[in-house]
Amino acid sequence: MESPEGSGSEYCGCDYSPVSNAARNATQAWKQNFLAERWRETLSKNQNGLCVYCRGRLVLSGSHIDHVIPVNQGGSNELDNLQLLCPGCDLRKSDRNDAEFRNRYRSLLPQQRGRIPDRHIKQTEFRAVTRSARDAESYARFKAGKYLTATQKVNSGAMATFVATSLALFLPIQQATQPDDASILLINSLLIGGAAGGGVRLRARHTGKDQED
Repeated sequence: MESPEGSGSEYCGCDYSPVSNAARNATQAWKQNFLAERWRETLSKNQNGLCVYCRGRLVLSGSHIDHVIPVNQGGSNELDNLQLLCPGCDLRKSDRNDAEFRNRYRSLLPQQRGRIPDRHIKQTEFRAVTRSARDAESYARFKAGKYLTATQKVNSGAMATFVATSLALFLPIQQATQPDDASILLINSLLIGGAAGGGVRLRARHTGKDQED
């Protein structure tokens, strides 16, 4: 039924009482909560009351409804794209999809979608895998950033030899003799340092140390 002119509220068709926006929002929230609880019950039954990833026993009221494929990756809100997780696994999964999460913890989890592990997996085990993966990634970045190739290793060693030899020859002599022109000493020390650095490169090429690991 239409509301009276100028009243600014709607009338329901049953008792003609005004229905405010707050009441409609409360009704919608109740419906969503009711649907979520029904989904929890259905998912828990399908999963035998177990978390999909750690096989922990779920407490229905504290369980989290998770998207197998996140909405921001094109996943739907349909029941077949939902699963029930314990809070720890849900927070660990974050915005990864199911395949990404299972691959990250492939040493612990079966790779088939929806398959629950055969044993209970503790959160400390997940943390150990996370830590190991981070350490491996950090070491790989360190190694790649320090030396990219075996040739760079040799060149770095040759340069260090050149600088060290040149300074070792030039500074003591220059301080001891105090010549008016140190250019001759500098040139001689650079020549000897260059020869030493070149020797490092030649030795590496002869022994094959300048080849890729």
